[in-house]
Amino acid sequence: MIFENLIILIHKLLKNNKAVCLFFILNLGLYTFSKAQVIIAIGDNLEITKNDLLSQSFNDNLAQEGRAEIYYSIGEIYLLLNKLDSAFVFYQYALDASESNSCSPSAIKSKAGMGLIEFHQGKISESDNYLNEATLCSRKINNEHVKGTILLIQSKINSSEGKYRAAFENIFKAKQAFNAVNDSSNNILAELCQIELLIELDKTTEARRQLATLSSSIQHSSSLILNQKYNGILANLYAKGDYNRSNIYLSKSILLNKESGNLYGLYHDFLSYANLYIKIKDYTKARDYVNQAIQIEPSSNLIKAARLSLQAFLFDVQNDNKNAIEYFKQAEALLKVYTNSPLLANVYKGLVKCYNIQGDYREAVIANQQYAELNKNIGSNDAYDAYISLKKSYEESEIRHKLTEQAAEDK
Repeated sequence: MIFENLIILIHKLLKNNKAVCLFFILNLGLYTFSKAQVIIAIGDNLEITKNDLLSQSFNDNLAQEGRAEIYYSIGEIYLLLNKLDSAFVFYQYALDASESNSCSPSAIKSKAGMGLIEFHQGKISESDNYLNEATLCSRKINNEHVKGTILLIQSKINSSEGKYRAAFENIFKAKQAFNAVNDSSNNILAELCQIELLIELDKTTEARRQLATLSSSIQHSSSLILNQKYNGILANLYAKGDYNRSNIYLSKSILLNKESGNLYGLYHDFLSYANLYIKIKDYTKARDYVNQAIQIEPSSNLIKAARLSLQAFLFDVQNDNKNAIEYFKQAEALLKVYTNSPLLANVYKGLVKCYNIQGDYREAVIANQQYAELNKNIGSNDAYDAYISLKKSYEESEIRHKLTEQAAEDK
């Protein structure tokens, strides 16, 4: 009932003064309720401009860093609404508000967010610049939450470039940073990112074991987004054989994403469902889910390439060789800027099969050479060994940390 009353108040404020409304829901509501609930409150139809945030009432109420944090928070919400361009704009507003302190927490997180968006758009040089600035700043300040956030973003980029060892290293460092400040929610998020990597490397036994250790924490978490991610991961894990259970967890994930307004998560659920229906050979439903995903697709070259690759595979299993090649080539064009992309390797693998079926053996040989070269450079072979070693070091470090804390309490 409290939340329903909050929504009513928010909509009244929206009609009168967006700035006051945003101050209320982001400076108060963001911490009183979950970020997911605030997304619902803002809704997909609220287009915020900088002018809305420059009124005297807004600026009088907040110090510089307070304004920057709100700009950053709005950027984060736009990310979950699949509006990458709007997110980038508000990250820039956060940087502008932090002009006197370019290494403030909000500025650092905004730079990292901008770096991730540029990476998604295939602007690798610009992405590196933003992420390097964020990383350098994060080392200058005593803020473990910010450090952990930057490391998690870096791990996502590492995995997209086939640098799995580096991805695991950054995730374990992020977990240490979050644990240092008892940030349990972000620590769970880091654990889930780690499990996603294990599934990608086909280490399903270890992934299941890690998920089992998180089950209780997830169930007691009030975060809709963490619960969605957990169910989405379970769905992808069971999609490797137990299709009925995968369907159950995907249904839960979609329900949670709709409840939270998380279009980014919903998009990936639709593609997961498409992949599931391809496996059970219901190609009509697979196409339906791909089409639903396209309707809410973010403006990301990387994400679009993954969808194109899935569509190519869908054409392939239906013996539509011509369209399969066309869609694989579209995905290839978007992915060439990424170093050692595992997704690009899969595209070349698909093209080898299609060209051989078509009888175009020259192109098949070229695609096979490209696949072999990429596959050789992708660091998946020693990644799991690195994970085991890093995991052991992390657990030993956590034991020492707890013993130190206990000794301090006993004094």
